[in-house]
Amino acid sequence: MKRTTAWCLYDWANSAFVTTIVAAVLPIYFESVICGSSDVHWSFLGLGVTSSPAALWGYAMALAALMVALLSPVLGAAADAGGRRKHFLAALTCLGVVCSLLLGLTGAGQVWATLLLLVLGQIGFAGANVFYNSLLVIVAIGPHRDTISARGYAFGYLGGGLLLALNLVLIRSPGLLGLENEAAASRVSFIS
Repeated sequence: MKRTTAWCLYDWANSAFVTTIVAAVLPIYFESVICGSSDVHWSFLGLGVTSSPAALWGYAMALAALMVALLSPVLGAAADAGGRRKHFLAALTCLGVVCSLLLGLTGAGQVWATLLLLVLGQIGFAGANVFYNSLLVIVAIGPHRDTISARGYAFGYLGGGLLLALNLVLIRSPGLLGLENEAAASRVSFIS
């Protein structure tokens, strides 16, 4: 029972990254505060390129997905061979946590630093999920596996949804914690 509860609570906690960082708060903060709601001019292979904040966000998420797709088989094989699934889970989770904390330090104009933290954080989140999912076969034996898996999934929605709701209340009313504005409240939500 203790192992299954711990497994489910991991999903409770890690879903907060997806709801706050990937889906709801950071995308809006990135466009309105980091980019200032304007297109970003940058150079690629010596060519001048102009991209919207939404396009840059998409490129960053695609890069993170590609990196996870390339790294997961290698890391998975290494973890299986060495019996170190929990170590890899912890390391990648820590990467996601540190990136979330550092996003709390971002501000106007820090486009590339924010995108780098987003990519690394997403690699940490998605990479850790590979090992989290692989632990299900150890945590839940036989016919209980579906029930435990569904419970973890439900915990994830509940945990991510509750934190997102709290973060949105904070952002809409930054004075609750004595914060000066919605941008400051957004940065606090990244840390949460």
